[in-house]
This record gives sequence, structure tokens and C-alpha cells, in this order.
Amino acid sequence: MLKGSMPALITPFKDGAVDLDTLKKLVDWHIDQGSHGLVPVGTTGESPTLTHNEHELVVKTVVTAAASKTAVQVWFIKSKALANTTSVATSSS
Repeated sequence: MLKGSMPALITPFKDGAVDLDTLKKLVDWHIDQGSHGLVPVGTTGESPTLTHNEHELVVKTVVTAAASKTAVQVWFIKSKALANTTSVATSSS
């Protein structure tokens, strides 16, 4: 069961690329602040504008950084009209 605070993460960029170091710091900060879960690559995380490889990289980085300390919920939105949506819980505490 999902409960508590599950913030949507931004996807930080530096010099036109996903900034993985800052992303890991954001994960740590949210966990330290007591978040019950994290939501990467949603609309706040620029999902519609990320390439498939960037999308996968962000998800893997967040799941690894969370290291079973908190839940990670990922939404995959992949269609031109953004009509097909699937929810996948990739990790949980």
C-alpha cells in the first residue's frame, strides 16, 4: 500500500545531458527528509522529452540510489499522443 509523501523528481541536466550526480543527491535529500517514495521521469521529470536511453538511465539511477530505502514508482508514457500509460513499481522498502 502506498502512503505518505511521494514527490515527483525533476530530472537535472548539465551541459545538455542528464546530471546523474545531482540526481543522486536529490534522491538522498528526499530520503533524508522522510519521503515515503519517489517518482522519477513523470511530467516533472521531463519524461516526454527524454530519449528511451535517458529514461532508462534515470530510472536505474534512482532505483540504485534509493537502494531499498524507499519505494520508487515509475510511470511509462510512450506514445505520440501520450495516451498509453502503464504504472510499474520498481522498488519498495
